[in-house]
Amino acid sequence: KWGAVGPKTFDCSGLTRYCYRQAGGSIPRTSYYQKKSGTVIKLSQAKAGDLVWRPGHIGIYVGNGKVIHAPQTGKRVSYTSLSSFKCAVRYL
Repeated sequence: KWGAVGPKTFDCSGLTRYCYRQAGGSIPRTSYYQKKSGTVIKLSQAKAGDLVWRPGHIGIYVGNGKVIHAPQTGKRVSYTSLSSFKCAVRYL
């Protein structure tokens, strides 16, 4: 759901932010600023835990070519392919 930050309902950047907070980190609220404030790397360099980005959408790379994300209103958090994303974003 657009603008939802969890824990029961998420939009894409709300999910990524929630997960990072659960792991003790802090990242900005929107996908644009999540990309902008991290280190952008090639998808081929992505490791589990890195964010993956495409215009208007962000998810978390879990490895083996899979991403967990909040796809769109009315859809559940699910896995998708890494191939639809443009770059990865790493936070140290």
